[in-house]
Amino acid sequence: LKHLSIKTSAEMATHDDFEANHEQLTGNEIKINRVILLNDDKNPCKVVSKKKSTPGKHGHAKFRVVGMDIFTGRKYEILLSAHDHVHAPEVKRENWRLDELKDDNTIVVSKDKGMVDLVKNTCEDLTKKELRQLRKSWRNGKIQTHELSNMQRRALGLDVNDDEPIKKAERETREDLKLPENEIGELIEEKFYDDDNNLHVVVTKCIGHEQITGFKNVKAH
Repeated sequence: LKHLSIKTSAEMATHDDFEANHEQLTGNEIKINRVILLNDDKNPCKVVSKKKSTPGKHGHAKFRVVGMDIFTGRKYEILLSAHDHVHAPEVKRENWRLDELKDDNTIVVSKDKGMVDLVKNTCEDLTKKELRQLRKSWRNGKIQTHELSNMQRRALGLDVNDDEPIKKAERETREDLKLPENEIGELIEEKFYDDDNNLHVVVTKCIGHEQITGFKNVKAH
């Protein structure tokens, strides 16, 4: 458990740009489970303990706050008065479906981006060269009429296919994440190979860092 010093109000006032992106909390306002920055504002920590000390004859009551780093699990401790300040950063969490696990522990994940409108694709989207190549391929039989999309049919002056869908689901894919080298990473790897499960990982983002911090086991339909 690491003991930390608190910045004074004067020191905090010199960090205007930093403060603009973080909420400030006094010792009184700190709550259990709230994420605050400890270790000279370098570690986002979830508050797991807050104890108030009895004030001395001429002193003020102090709070002893213990926080656990949301990425590493390491604990940090801080002692502050009711009116001292700490920063509370924004924490974002996203769920991604785990699609592939590579040998180097890099993973491929994806999530829905929503429905994409296909009707917006018109013949104006084709360049003159593309249109010439399309017309030539169609006339020479390299492309059959039933293989043409509605966009290509419009470009060639043909009737459109009313059965062609006007919208499609689109997914966003990432391949830049790695499994964490901890118990969570081991559990994800173990669960991934269970055919009965549709595994989603939880990606946590805070102060410019992101990491997989959990998973959800969704039964496949």
